[in-house]
Amino acid sequence: MHERHEPLSAVAPSALADQVAARAGETCGASLHDQLTRGVASPGDCSATESSAARATILHNGVRFGIVDHRQVELDSVRLRLSEARLCRGWPLPLEEDQGVVLHQRDADRAGCIVRPYGGQLELTAVDAQGQRHHAATVDVDKDGVATFEFAEVDASLRRSVGQGLDAYRWLELGETAWAGTVNLERMRGFIADWHFVWVARGRGSAALFAERHAEHPRSGDAEAMALEARLDRQRKDFDAVSAGQMTASAFLERHVWSPFRRAVEDLSVTAE
Repeated sequence: MHERHEPLSAVAPSALADQVAARAGETCGASLHDQLTRGVASPGDCSATESSAARATILHNGVRFGIVDHRQVELDSVRLRLSEARLCRGWPLPLEEDQGVVLHQRDADRAGCIVRPYGGQLELTAVDAQGQRHHAATVDVDKDGVATFEFAEVDASLRRSVGQGLDAYRWLELGETAWAGTVNLERMRGFIADWHFVWVARGRGSAALFAERHAEHPRSGDAEAMALEARLDRQRKDFDAVSAGQMTASAFLERHVWSPFRRAVEDLSVTAE
């Protein structure tokens, strides 16, 4: 089995699931194997959370499980507080499938685990639309189990190692096998674009940059209109400066290659001569 440096998620590697199934025998082997590979508990006589076969496999292999105590995702950064569960009396599994592979304190408590802050590192993996995976960065976790990182740092790391940034990817997995969860990068880009437009609409930032950077955004057309309005306003002010003798006609024509004021400025230039 591949040597792991980080704890497991709710989903068991196939080799460990096979070991549990073999120890459980014919009666519960198939059910336990299914629960472990899906990462979801099925309460009953063959519950992986209460299985002695699962406990024996955990102790034999020194299996640890990753726990997410807190997660905060901002537009520019992520902060996590992480723990790990050891010496579990059964396999900690969530009761609901929509929880995904992430385990929480309640799952560890149900399986009788000893929980302490996670210490070590967290591997970040970027996944594109075709499922291709690239190592994105390694984040240090402090003694309290807290890990923080900024998207700009991860983007720079990817550009150095792969030659393309986070915009080329759909997901960012937090930890080996995403035991600390995932970040939907497409959704994040949508949030960032919405935030960018709000600031542009308030007169802060460049509408032209927004229109170029977020061409598929529903408000891209509005941004283009605002950019045109701002460009015309600058040209109008420069035209007034030429008319008042505060700017030369040649300076205007050099600054504004296209302008509805261009003909009028050229006429002013001829008049001045």
